[in-house]
Amino acid sequence: MDDAAERAAALLTEERRLLLAGDLGGLATLLPQKEALAEALRGMKMTVADLEALRRDTARNRALLDAARNGLEAARARIDDIREASQPRTYSRRGERRCLDGASGGKLERRA
Repeated sequence: MDDAAERAAALLTEERRLLLAGDLGGLATLLPQKEALAEALRGMKMTVADLEALRRDTARNRALLDAARNGLEAARARIDDIREASQPRTYSRRGERRCLDGASGGKLERRA
């Protein structure tokens, strides 16, 4: 395996480690290295085995990145649901949903 291909394999291994650890901030630090290695690998002659190993590692990391993205989206949706549920709501005469946040200028009157 060529030096650039070995560095790419090592970088993909580090990326996998960061993904499994949930260190999304650490992933951002790898971007300049990934870009430089992608440029170094461009047009380089590699064996089929080396290409297959890099393809396998990138596919594995892609699945981990997709799972991380899906988890973040699910967490964001859950937080939005909790925020929405914590706000008192009512309906207008026309059936429109309204938030009772006091922004409408009306008063909430409690009756016994």
